[in-house]
Amino acid sequence: MLRATRREMEKAYRWHRDQSGAASSASLRLLLFYSIECGLKVLLMKEYRVELYDDLPAEAKVNHDIVLALMRLHAPPELMGIDRLPVATVHRQNPQERVRPCDLHQAFRYGIPIDSEAGVVTALQKILAWVKEKLQ
Repeated sequence: MLRATRREMEKAYRWHRDQSGAASSASLRLLLFYSIECGLKVLLMKEYRVELYDDLPAEAKVNHDIVLALMRLHAPPELMGIDRLPVATVHRQNPQERVRPCDLHQAFRYGIPIDSEAGVVTALQKILAWVKEKLQ
């Protein structure tokens, strides 16, 4: 990952959040996911009192694992429910694959169809609302 300051990460969080809207397309769902990821990283950086993402301790460097970030931040348990959603790819041909929350960005980025899409977006929007509350 390129070196990113907390200020840069927070700016990215807000920009992706504002652009994602209702997440009505794969591109907008990708922005929603990245908004959440950036926001969670900002919260971790604040908690650990660091200005650079690289300065976080190893256990706080969560990459794309938003559930791990939520756990590290002691988020409300209902937000972890995204990890229990039965999400799988819906390719034209088998085999289908389970899509974990940390892999959602790949499905959105590559336009891979998934089932339970509405449930995923709802869960992501709940996480975003929590992040938004924390970063006011």
